Amino acid sequence: MTKAANHEYVPDEVDHQLIRILTNDGRISYRELAQNVSLSETRVRVRIQRLIREGYIRIVAIPNLIKLNATQIAMLGIQVSGNIEKVADILAEYEQITFLTICAGKYEIIVEVAYQNTNSLLEIIQKIRSIPDVKNTDSFVYLKTSKSLYSADPGIMR
Repeated sequence: MTKAANHEYVPDEVDHQLIRILTNDGRISYRELAQNVSLSETRVRVRIQRLIREGYIRIVAIPNLIKLNATQIAMLGIQVSGNIEKVADILAEYEQITFLTICAGKYEIIVEVAYQNTNSLLEIIQKIRSIPDVKNTDSFVYLKTSKSLYSADPGIMR
């Protein structure tokens, strides 16, 4: 890692290699990581801990929603006429929402929801539409996911 002018660490090429490897296998051992990047296990451990501490990466389990009984996934675009952050805070509490972002464009908020059937999707949409300041929603039901950022090369983010 290198230090930027403002004394924050900036990931270097070795860090990007580590991130790329961890993206494919978050459970890989420090010893295997060290062999892959030609560093000592101690240096790799220090780098990974720094990447975590500085907020560049998180090592988490990514659930397979389909196997966990959510048979469908959809994206909802939400138009808001009032306080966007207030609506986002309410939505963030819904267990069916797996992703939420405030954005610019036609929709002020976009969420991803996991649901069991069309009736449960309808219930979620009705619940969202009942929130004060929610003006409109549009639904985009996933038919097939062909690409996911979880497997993206972190080099694209430079």
